[in-house]
Amino acid sequence: SYEDQIAFSADGRPIRAWFNRYRQAQSYRYRADRVAPILQENLRTIADRLGPDAYFIDVWSSIRPYDYWTAGGQFFDARGTRDSWARHFDWIRQLLGNDAPQISESGHDQLIGSLDGAQSNHLRVGQPVEGEYRWSVLDIDCEDAQRICWFDFAYHDRFILHGAGYSSRYAAGLDSRLHGIDSDDYLTTEILTGHPGMVNRPFGRDVVRKYWLTQDTMRALALRTIEDVEFVDQDLHRQRIRWSGGGEVRVNRGDGDWDTGSGLLPPFGFLAEIPTADGLVRASLERRDGVIVEAASSPERLYVNGRQPIPEGSRIRPRLRSLEPVSARRVELVIQWDAEEAIPAGYQPFVHFVDAAGEIAFQASGDPRALAARRGRMTMAATARLPEPAVEDQQWELRVGLYHPGLGPRLRLQGPDDGQQRIRLGSLHRAGGATEETDLQWEPFAIGPNPLLERQNSDARPIDFGPVVTAGGCHLSPEEGALLLVPLPDSERVSSEYTIRWERLPWDLPQPDTIEVLAKDGRVVRRERVSGPLRVRAAAGVFAYRFVRRDDGSDGSDVADPG
Repeated sequence: SYEDQIAFSADGRPIRAWFNRYRQAQSYRYRADRVAPILQENLRTIADRLGPDAYFIDVWSSIRPYDYWTAGGQFFDARGTRDSWARHFDWIRQLLGNDAPQISESGHDQLIGSLDGAQSNHLRVGQPVEGEYRWSVLDIDCEDAQRICWFDFAYHDRFILHGAGYSSRYAAGLDSRLHGIDSDDYLTTEILTGHPGMVNRPFGRDVVRKYWLTQDTMRALALRTIEDVEFVDQDLHRQRIRWSGGGEVRVNRGDGDWDTGSGLLPPFGFLAEIPTADGLVRASLERRDGVIVEAASSPERLYVNGRQPIPEGSRIRPRLRSLEPVSARRVELVIQWDAEEAIPAGYQPFVHFVDAAGEIAFQASGDPRALAARRGRMTMAATARLPEPAVEDQQWELRVGLYHPGLGPRLRLQGPDDGQQRIRLGSLHRAGGATEETDLQWEPFAIGPNPLLERQNSDARPIDFGPVVTAGGCHLSPEEGALLLVPLPDSERVSSEYTIRWERLPWDLPQPDTIEVLAKDGRVVRRERVSGPLRVRAAAGVFAYRFVRRDDGSDGSDVADPG
């Protein structure tokens, strides 16, 4: 029955749409005049059983409105396609009621009014990259290029673009730790454009960190307009954005530090200052005492982060123990897996040899049972059969990792990552016209300095933020005459320490005589009388600390042991 549902080209061919390579499923472009019955049946069921107060439709608005023909030769133009999409969003809004916001992916301005927001793919201009996301880099021959707030200059108060794009599309071949969704690079683009922060999982240290750092700023900018954009000193990497109501944001996307007079901004640093009716909202990623740190403040809360590094990813690292050419078309290799923590159940190793574009040229096969112990030092032998020799020289890079056949995402490992959760081990070179194993040469991957460490407080140096001194990260807020301190998740892994300077807090609170230790459910699990500096240390099982004045002489004996 698909003839009556899908679009055809002028010469009568069915038009192919997205190919889902994971399912090996080919879709076809639907007829815009036939989708309503399917959509409306689904939405009535969803409205009845789930009752959403907003609705997101994936992909829809990221498609360019298209001309099409029916199987019988009737023509529909792109304007009719666009208008039908607008009617569908309007119908869903009416069905759900209460002016339910309509959201999609990469929405364009001709749907504004029917569509309220979209996920944003904020791509970059640059040289072609390897891998499946090379389309995410615009190969334009130019002297220099930089991301700017082009869409938001026109439509920020009318159309909400969320984040700066899916992590893999934004990084597009670059190291995901430095350019993915949790990176400073990504954050500065969100701040540059005034987009609400985007994350790719429901919880975690970086999710909480991003919320505390950006949320008040994004709320303050939500319905404002951009009045002026300046490239400071004619440098398009140093941008100053002035918002209605007096808000100002400065972003450094250059290679060197930028002294703004109000703060020293490192590469991918920013400073946002937004006056509101309740007071000043401020957020920054700046350099203090030689260390890149982050902070945010508003009349209701304060967030600081001295960027004490927390061990990230799985403590699992693959290394190449040996690689032996057997012939011009076969190599045998041994990969060593050092797993300080257990490899999660169901994960299996893969061994890719990729070409210059990052595409898999061939793979090596090994016995995954070699990793059955899942922990400790394990070795896995593997054999790779190379393609037929060519006249010219050939080269492939060896990249390995762990994947789960049922889950899809690869496990993040330790080592030089290619941005796709594959660890780079080295390159195999074969001379043109090779006939012997001696025509194969192996070169290990050269590991340079870790640029991520340069953006962290590797020495855990305490940073003076005024009201609090710490190398770690925490959130401070007043609570019924007391002060609540919540450490960033996982701070207990490095025992982050926090020293409060009561006289420098922005709130007038009574001097505390007790520190209450709180569990996740808010229970007081322990009380400690204040003696000396107001100082606490992140510990396992502790969610927050409350500094309070009790004036009752309690020694905490009324509180049960959390165990």
